[in-house]
Amino acid sequence: VTNPPGGKCTVLVVPANEQLLGTQFTPTEVNRRFPSTGVIYPEQAVDGRVTEFGGAELRRFCEQLPEIQDGTGIRCQVGAAVLTPVPRALRPNFDRLVHTVAPVWLGADSSHLSEWGRLLSSSYKAALDVSWRDCYFENPVTIASPLVGAGCRGAPLADAARLAIDATTSWSPSSAHMSPHPSVEGLPIILRFAFQDDLAVEAMELRLSDARWDAF
Repeated sequence: VTNPPGGKCTVLVVPANEQLLGTQFTPTEVNRRFPSTGVIYPEQAVDGRVTEFGGAELRRFCEQLPEIQDGTGIRCQVGAAVLTPVPRALRPNFDRLVHTVAPVWLGADSSHLSEWGRLLSSSYKAALDVSWRDCYFENPVTIASPLVGAGCRGAPLADAARLAIDATTSWSPSSAHMSPHPSVEGLPIILRFAFQDDLAVEAMELRLSDARWDAF
């Protein structure tokens, strides 16, 4: 969040809840309130840092989005994505925020795994759809993303990495039934993943190797 991969990016993908309320505690609040409990909150956890830096300004942006159903507070369904402006504190690093809601990991049994994979793939593709729709005139469109679903939503790193690669490499504007403007057709989208630790990096590199892609 404070040090985006490769420098300033057009879009930051933010893992969110359906109400777009942010995290209950920011990393600074956790460290202040629970200094000796052993609670681990990575300093660069995207949802926590965006909540912390965005503050009241980001809450106002999110509250301006319509509720999907009146009275529920839900502004983004699982597997969907929405765009907001960037709060002032994050503008040196990003031009826009795209919030997406990943499914909760409930286990590796076949009945759950198929639906989980469908929804997480939808989260990535929806985030790319929204990014392209709003930013196609950029050259290139650069998107920074964490490993969506592998944080508080509980997905194992290997499964989250597999879905991230499969979903993003199979996406295109045409597959999303979106027609880019003729003057910008062919402009690249650069997706930059950022990770908290070596285990996440290893999981992604292994999946890239299996898929015959190069890891950068």
